[in-house]
Amino acid sequence: MPFALFTATGNGSTKQFSIPFPYVKKDHIVVALNNVANTNFTFINDTTIEFDTLSSATSTQEASGAPKTGVGIEISRDTPLTNALVDFVDGSTLTAGDLDTAVLQLLYGIQEAKDEAALGIQNTPQGQDANNKPIINVSDPTNAQDAVTKAFLERVGSITSTQIADGTIVNADVNASAAIEGSKLQAASGSNAGSMSASDKTKLDGIELSAKDDQTGAEIKSLYEGESDTNAFTDALLAKLNAIESNATTDQTIAEIKALIAGSPLDASHLASNSVGTDEITNSSVTNNKLADAELVTLAGMQSGTASKLASSTELTSDIADLNQIDGLQKETVISDDDTKFPTSGAVVDYVAAQLAPIGGLEAIANESSFPNTQPQSGVVISIADAGGMAVASDGTASGQTVGGTTVNITGIATNFRGSSVAAGVRFLVVSTGAGQNYTYHKATLKEDDLVGLSGDINDFAERYRIGSSFPTSNNDSGDLFWHTTLGKLYVYNGTTSAWEETQSIGNFFISTLSPAFDGSTTNFTLSNAPTSAQQVLLVIEGVLQKPNSGTSAPSEGFALDGGTVKLSAAPPTGASYFAVVMGTTVNIGTPSNNTVTEAILQSNVVSEEKLKVSNSPTNGYFLQAQSGNSGGLTWAEVDLTSLNAASLTSGTIPDARFPATLPAISGANLTNISSPEVYGFNTNAAGNLIVTSTNGGVDNISGTDYDAFEDVIFAATGFTFSINANGKLIATI
Repeated sequence: MPFALFTATGNGSTKQFSIPFPYVKKDHIVVALNNVANTNFTFINDTTIEFDTLSSATSTQEASGAPKTGVGIEISRDTPLTNALVDFVDGSTLTAGDLDTAVLQLLYGIQEAKDEAALGIQNTPQGQDANNKPIINVSDPTNAQDAVTKAFLERVGSITSTQIADGTIVNADVNASAAIEGSKLQAASGSNAGSMSASDKTKLDGIELSAKDDQTGAEIKSLYEGESDTNAFTDALLAKLNAIESNATTDQTIAEIKALIAGSPLDASHLASNSVGTDEITNSSVTNNKLADAELVTLAGMQSGTASKLASSTELTSDIADLNQIDGLQKETVISDDDTKFPTSGAVVDYVAAQLAPIGGLEAIANESSFPNTQPQSGVVISIADAGGMAVASDGTASGQTVGGTTVNITGIATNFRGSSVAAGVRFLVVSTGAGQNYTYHKATLKEDDLVGLSGDINDFAERYRIGSSFPTSNNDSGDLFWHTTLGKLYVYNGTTSAWEETQSIGNFFISTLSPAFDGSTTNFTLSNAPTSAQQVLLVIEGVLQKPNSGTSAPSEGFALDGGTVKLSAAPPTGASYFAVVMGTTVNIGTPSNNTVTEAILQSNVVSEEKLKVSNSPTNGYFLQAQSGNSGGLTWAEVDLTSLNAASLTSGTIPDARFPATLPAISGANLTNISSPEVYGFNTNAAGNLIVTSTNGGVDNISGTDYDAFEDVIFAATGFTFSINANGKLIATI
């Protein structure tokens, strides 16, 4: 049975019909009524179509849209093979959906080709049948025509007068036992020879009316012979016959004459050459059973060799137009671009298979030593199932072999494989250059263990992170995350307390969206609630976690973030599923918990005056003073110096910076309890002993020479003024 063909017959009321075969896209479904394409229908679901209501009825449809009673309905699939439905792009995500679509395009194309071959029809500009459908030639043209006719009858259901060429039904085509009613016979005019006209019937009625029961044979004979248009054998004719036949006698009866003729039948020897013309032969006097095959000769205007084919015992069902379609065409077992030849069904299958093979652009081999002996055309991808052990040079080149032992050259291998051998289980995808057994590296894929591990990680994440408007009550494990869509917060499950607790995050978490929608070509998308860096975005497309990259340019894999724009390495397929979670953004940090903000957390110089609770405007020279009462806070206040005196100062609270560089002259009379100034000079003698020289209470003087020789000096008490002498020494003057 066909892979992708459904036929039915309309009943005048049914509008909906099921599609019993799969397809890739809805626009691959073709509907025809009485072999004429029809687009007046709608999909009510993926497996059912419904004919639409019309403004008025047509030859094939009621006004309701339902096919009329007896109308042939055909629903088929026509998968396009001109272009691939999936374009695998460098760096794109390899999904199961894309692979399924590519494989189904090939599978459905082959199925449809086999359907067409089985029906004896293919879409090539060669011979056509009565409905302008192409015909495939086979070794036996007659059987091929029979097969096409049978297939046509099965699809159409019946042959009407529109399928019968004018002038093609002859006497032999009417069954000898056919009882044709008189109402079906038209009384023809005089221009239609061979049929009874109205005047002929009037004559016959007149003869019957004038006939009498008592008429003798002689009377009837006399009346019959007296008619001018009679064909009776008269006495005069008998005299002529006697003159021709030497042994004839006048008293021979008709029976005796018949006996003589029977004893010596009329054959070609009794006829003069060219004496029998078309006038002597009636339309129905010679039938096909009166002519032997050997006696059938070329007719006037007939092409040479046609007579012998007409003499075949096989019934000929084709008319002249059909025969002219295949006249002069040759059979070929390999399809070529030649309109004078018919391909065999085997040639069609081989051709279709050869054309479909490179459409998907993918051919799988076991390892790098199993390349095909015949190199595929340029652009075809070879998938090496296991490239383990293949040595990659530092320049990114490697070698393989065909199954026949010819060396294969691979170039452009990624840098992370260079200078080492490929690990076992790693798949390589290489692209054929079309010549010289040269291939170019395209991509490496994961090992099965890595793929299973990644799948496990994804599944584990799905189990660990959930989203909803109410907290889950089952399958809860410690550390599970849950985004509460109503509360707008992220919670973590505490297995110790068996409760969902709000997480303490440094920022908000958002379930974000990408716009515009995936269309198979766009790579840049606007991200809602965009963060400041790509690593804050958790992006999953078709179940595959995308790699974040630094920078703002589109990367070779994964994505990068340029402001609020996500730049993908490759365009996702149309309608691909995804989700995006933005984590720890700087949109706001929420409310810190009590006593959780320490001094170390605060940046330097980040607290401005307006953030402090100050009740008035600042004034230079004022200080912040705590306010009393219920208002609290701070206020700018002026320092009150009116009550400041020595008693107000705590001992040792005036630093040196408060004194001027040069003290004013102080009168000793105003100072009390001031000890006499003393100077102590320190030195060592030749024996290394310490020598101390003193001014002895400020009474003795130390000479400049001695002072310069001191290794160290101490000034005691008060009343000194200090300066530097010519030798750079510090001196004190009392």
